[in-house]
Amino acid sequence: MSFPSFYRLKPWEVSPDNKVQSCVCVYHRQAALYVKASNKCRRELHFSVKRKRSDAPSCQHQCSCSCACPVCVPGPWEKSNFLTPFMSTILCPRVDGSRHFKLACVLDKCPHCSWNKVQGACPMDQSRLDQDVDVKLLKTVMKDTPKGTTKAVKVECTERMEYREFMERMNKELRSFALHDFVARWQADMYHRSIRDLR
Repeated sequence: MSFPSFYRLKPWEVSPDNKVQSCVCVYHRQAALYVKASNKCRRELHFSVKRKRSDAPSCQHQCSCSCACPVCVPGPWEKSNFLTPFMSTILCPRVDGSRHFKLACVLDKCPHCSWNKVQGACPMDQSRLDQDVDVKLLKTVMKDTPKGTTKAVKVECTERMEYREFMERMNKELRSFALHDFVARWQADMYHRSIRDLR
């Protein structure tokens, strides 16, 4: 395949890396908003008036939370406040030096990782699934253009929903994001390899 043909096949929402240092497409933005909203919900929902002073590790979301599950007290990975460490709690962590998660993990065929093993298994979350939460996520809205037509665009909107619904949607969105991220990184690798081979 020629370089111009390869370049024309690049998805329109992926910006060239000479302008930005990371992907700024709607898929990455939505996934990052889900992680941010998840942390906000957990700061609110993990509050407990029953917690007593102790030397036990405290929850990363709320110091009054007495839960010691991997969501509340992280294991070997970093605190999951950001997208990449959060994805490492859903998928098997990347092998040292790799830019990609394993394909079996991305396709949800790995027996060692799943949403329910860490993120979906927090007892504090499970006890509060019926509570309503306000979350800021991308939503498609119609905007008028200067040419007098309308265009569908993604904007950040605050939505109110049950925590159960939010967690189900987050699981589904992050699974599709994992596939998008894998393909985008593979495309970037092929692009850089093509550039290197042309020199």
